Amino acid sequence: LSMKTLKKDLLPTELEMGKYIAGDLTFWGKDEEWFTELVEKVSSRVKAGIRTMPQLAISSWLTAGLSTQILFRLATGKTVKFFPKYYFLSIGD
Repeated sequence: LSMKTLKKDLLPTELEMGKYIAGDLTFWGKDEEWFTELVEKVSSRVKAGIRTMPQLAISSWLTAGLSTQILFRLATGKTVKFFPKYYFLSIGD
């Protein structure tokens, strides 16, 4: 499985990844309804030409923290997940 498996319908890569994760969670019976709804709402806003959402600023801080944890794990020789595996809410999931 590679990044080429993500569909391209002129949506930002982050949104395509969100759609992939929502589908994967549903497939494995870990359906996070709030996440699927969020991806759908953001998708409709992007298609309507609305490119920003205030929640994305908060998400960027959470993503920065998660990225720092992953970099630390790499620097200390610990294992990390690679695509198609992913971290959903924390490094522990």
